[in-house]
Amino acid sequence: MSGTGNPFAVLTGDDFAAQMLALRPTGAAWPQDPDAAQWAYFAGLGDCVALVNAASANLSEVEADPAQTLLLLGDWETDYGLPDPCTPANPTLAQRHQLLLGRIAAIGGQSPAYYEGVAAAMGSTITIQTYQPFQAGVSHAGDPLLNDAWAYAWTVTMSGLQASYFSAGGSGAGDPTASYITPPASCLLQRLAPAHTVLIFNFT
Repeated sequence: MSGTGNPFAVLTGDDFAAQMLALRPTGAAWPQDPDAAQWAYFAGLGDCVALVNAASANLSEVEADPAQTLLLLGDWETDYGLPDPCTPANPTLAQRHQLLLGRIAAIGGQSPAYYEGVAAAMGSTITIQTYQPFQAGVSHAGDPLLNDAWAYAWTVTMSGLQASYFSAGGSGAGDPTASYITPPASCLLQRLAPAHTVLIFNFT
């Protein structure tokens, strides 16, 4: 908790015990001797308060951040509709965080910058290419001869494609010679793509 920047998050049992001891009345019934039983009592009480304080600080400083949450990760996922069809089987903790951050970033939009932000939240850097149909008087010599349908197409270039190849002794009959696992961001981009568009992926 020392990296939170919250000075109250790092208070110890001794800190709380000292505060309680300082609030005691004065007099013969309230000994100032650190070896007195009263001091041991307040030391134990301070440790209990420190545990509660640490748990509260963890909730406000760590669990409230979707990029760091552990104890409340399941609650965050439920709030944002996860797991979903884009969630891989047996996802790692890092993948769960990436999917959650991607879902949070996907608040709505259709600009290239919006989709780039969604992918970045999931750990992927992408570039987006859109297309302009060839038009007489508007297009120039050398421009690709694209028809009107290309106005609704866009290409996302991204890295992270993982390949698994058939191996003797490791693969079985009927297994494909090669299979590919695409980055999680590609699945989410497909779901977010406007229905009237055609999304093309270029994996590098």
